[in-house]
Amino acid sequence: SVDTLANGAFYNCKSLTSINLSNRLKSIEKSTFEKCTSLKNIIIPDSVTYIGIYAFYECNNLTFIKIPDSVTTIGNEAFYGCDNMEKVYIKDI
Repeated sequence: SVDTLANGAFYNCKSLTSINLSNRLKSIEKSTFEKCTSLKNIIIPDSVTYIGIYAFYECNNLTFIKIPDSVTTIGNEAFYGCDNMEKVYIKDI
């Protein structure tokens, strides 16, 4: 029933390796997963339209992300410091 992940909700959760996001989620706000250095991959549900600034900032073990075409806005530096990113999947490009 969560539709927004608040600013900094998982900030600096160094042991977070994966997360299942609700199909009701609409917004990933500022710094939601910032510095979650163990997060390896994430699939953003089709319901999400907004990814905020610094949302995945310095998630340096993030290797894969799937961004649906429902996302209309990605904030500045949302993926800054994701140095090990191997694959970004964006539908319909």
